[in-house]
Amino acid sequence: MNDIVAIKEYVVRKGFHELTAVVIHAEYRRIKDAYFDLTRNGRKDYLIQVDRTLRHAPRSVIVGGVAHEIAHIVKEIKMNGLIVLIDRFLYDFSWYETRDERNTDLIVVQRGFSQELLSFLRYANKRREDYTEADGLTVTELEKILSKAAK
Repeated sequence: MNDIVAIKEYVVRKGFHELTAVVIHAEYRRIKDAYFDLTRNGRKDYLIQVDRTLRHAPRSVIVGGVAHEIAHIVKEIKMNGLIVLIDRFLYDFSWYETRDERNTDLIVVQRGFSQELLSFLRYANKRREDYTEADGLTVTELEKILSKAAK
């Protein structure tokens, strides 16, 4: 079984050093319509919930999803209070959600978790509906990014 707290700590240590002073809880829970969920408990206090069906998934799958959620935290912490409220309001509009999710995935790539995000997307696409451009970067887009980086 994957230790979700250890994975969260690894992701912060490897690619999100600025969050070492932020409280990020992580736990397995039953999530009905997603694999990961992020909740803000307060300023610099977050909870990442991971669907318990992922307990025995390959570690890279969980690392990719956790890195995505942590990238959301980095984006929010860089905003001031009013902007956070506006951001949350706009997220209810599909065009903004799509933009936000794609930008979040790009942060994951920039922070060195491309392979893990790709692992998560492949895993999820086999078990649920395929992730599309509306959900963030696609498998095809990530593969192109990785092939360009390898050259």
